[in-house]
Amino acid sequence: MNGINGEVDSRGVQAEESMKMETDIATMSDGEEVEEVRNEAMEPPPVPVSSDTSSNPVKSDDSADKPKKRRGSDLKHLEQWGWHKSRARKKPTTVTPVEQVDKTCAGYLKRILGRYYGECFDTSESPFVETRVPEKEAQEGNKKRDCDFKTPSTATEDDFQKRTAEEFEKFVGELDKFDLILLLSKWLEYIAKFWTMSIPRPICEQYLKIYKYYLNHYDLMAWNQLEYRDFHSVFEMTLFYLEQEHERIAVKKLNKEEFSGEYRRLLLHLMFHSGAYMLEDEDLHFLTLMRLFWINYIVCKYENNLEDAIDFIYKIHQLLEEKRLNLTVDLPNKSAENHIDLGIIEDLICSLQRTIKLNNVANLYKDEKFKELSVILKDSLINCTEIKNLDNTLMKINTQFEKCLKYAVDFFLTIPENSHRLKEWGDSVNFILIYLEALIKHEGIDILSCLEQFEARLVQSLVKIISNQLDTPFEKNSTQVHSINFKIPWIILHAFVQQEEDRQHAVGKKLKSSSETSDVEDDEESMPNSILIFFTAHEFLGRKFWCTKDGGQLMTHTLDIVVPILRSPMLEPFRDIVMEYMEQLTYCLYSYPPKRTRSRHIEEHEATQIELTWERAMQLFEIYRPDHLPEFDSYKVDSITADLEQLLQRILNLTPKELNVPAAAYTIKDFISGESTSLPEYSLVPAFPARISSIFYLLADYYFKNRDFSKTVKYYVQDLSLNPCRFDAWAGLALSKATKLEGKLNSCVP
Repeated sequence: MNGINGEVDSRGVQAEESMKMETDIATMSDGEEVEEVRNEAMEPPPVPVSSDTSSNPVKSDDSADKPKKRRGSDLKHLEQWGWHKSRARKKPTTVTPVEQVDKTCAGYLKRILGRYYGECFDTSESPFVETRVPEKEAQEGNKKRDCDFKTPSTATEDDFQKRTAEEFEKFVGELDKFDLILLLSKWLEYIAKFWTMSIPRPICEQYLKIYKYYLNHYDLMAWNQLEYRDFHSVFEMTLFYLEQEHERIAVKKLNKEEFSGEYRRLLLHLMFHSGAYMLEDEDLHFLTLMRLFWINYIVCKYENNLEDAIDFIYKIHQLLEEKRLNLTVDLPNKSAENHIDLGIIEDLICSLQRTIKLNNVANLYKDEKFKELSVILKDSLINCTEIKNLDNTLMKINTQFEKCLKYAVDFFLTIPENSHRLKEWGDSVNFILIYLEALIKHEGIDILSCLEQFEARLVQSLVKIISNQLDTPFEKNSTQVHSINFKIPWIILHAFVQQEEDRQHAVGKKLKSSSETSDVEDDEESMPNSILIFFTAHEFLGRKFWCTKDGGQLMTHTLDIVVPILRSPMLEPFRDIVMEYMEQLTYCLYSYPPKRTRSRHIEEHEATQIELTWERAMQLFEIYRPDHLPEFDSYKVDSITADLEQLLQRILNLTPKELNVPAAAYTIKDFISGESTSLPEYSLVPAFPARISSIFYLLADYYFKNRDFSKTVKYYVQDLSLNPCRFDAWAGLALSKATKLEGKLNSCVP
């Protein structure tokens, strides 16, 4: 019983201590309570005791003074009471995906011309192929075209060693019979035998080096003294060397001068001895001649010697027809032009004939023999660069200009920058664009609707041109300008954008008139794309410092578009933004307004100023003139600024001689002085443009409010000669004369 009672008492003690600790946790605060809990938690659990000792528990002094060990974090001991579960759970932050916006010029144009990008026309297919080829025929045609340039099979040295193991054993067996020089000759002989199989590239490169050593020890002039077997060996060795040397030059894209000297001497030497095979082996002679004529054709074509090139093709064609066999010859160790058969030879004959005929195109065009010219150009369009003359010919019969542009643009974008043909294709594109611009000016943009689905292809071609101009890297100090005109592609795209805006405006008006609720507020308007497109073009040109590289054609065209509608209701909500764009534009063209610290929106595009003419000067006046003429008694702040006064004086210096306003001002002076009693009712210079007729009044008002009365009287009189009924001019003139008279009177000595 005592044992049972002791066990019960010990469990009761444990329960009481647990309740006490929970009460302490509930009431504790700050660091003292935490320390108390930590100390109690670190104590070992109570050991069951008997009834004798449970009532009077006594701790020893040693255990009380003994330091307690730290077991990890203090907060770790609170987990048994669920403290760790009361912490606030961190809410996951939701990241809103940011839509990536293409900030290139092409990206901007695709956004505003998205309707024309429903179908992609970015294919290598010729735009003149109008009929769809059946799938079976297309596969056969592709198979035939693939024969021209077979992908060379790459062989490893191990594969080559396995296939030539027997010949290699034979070569090794004869090594003891050769000296070093003869060993090189035998190695070349064995390698040249394998021209029909793929040889690893390192072995081919080694062949070129060893053959040059071979030439230093063997005389070519002694070939006629060789036996047939030896003659065949050296002939094969030299022919294989010429093929591999051309492969080296073609792969590295070296100049045609690499074919001079030793290479040309070896080629002529082979041609001279090519007839020696006929006496022994006719079939071997046939294959060797084909290879020899083929390498001659390649070299002539590489040097643009088309007459000789087609002669060698004719010789190969004659050999194939004599045998009357569907024979094919593969050159697996060449990366291009590595396959010969009758079909390819016939295609090459047609292609070379067309190209040679094109040499006479200029003469036919000058003689206006357009029928003969169109036949030649249509037949050879896919393989020629004379797109300009064909376009002119087709424009005379009013067809196919869009296809010509697509074809020319695709070729222009694929030609390397260092190619001399790049400028030729650029001129061709410009030639087509000029015709297209003239067509739109004469007939309107609606004429392009006849293109139907190819209208989108025209837009995509224009965007490609602009992207190639403005989205490519450039060198700041480079003086080279893009070969395609900056202005015309933007003008044509502007016509498309304007057409789209007119269509949306018509649809919007129709929906608004049919809507029953008129209380719905319109969405916030944005600047019309037909205007913004020109300002965006200026921004991209400015990044490359090309604002006036073409004489400022695009910038001046922007003035022609924006200035007439600058004060129209359409642009009134965006007046401040438009004026910032216009100030940047006129700053690049004419260095006005002067760039000051306060004009932070004006950027330095390092543009060269263009000459300011009378017509362009009137546009400047229209841009910067005040909306309302200041009255004679208004505040000085209402008058023009000093910068604008200098601009107006600059404009007056450009006035044509036939618009002699100072000469006509004598009539007003006579009326003021009393010599004449009749005042003209209309302008004394009728030819003076009405839109700039207030220039004299603005200058007079500026000088009047700056108390320069001599100039004030001068310009008021000139303004009255154009506007005799302007009240503020008469009032300002009277006050100015009165002030001058008062000054004279005050200066008199009594």
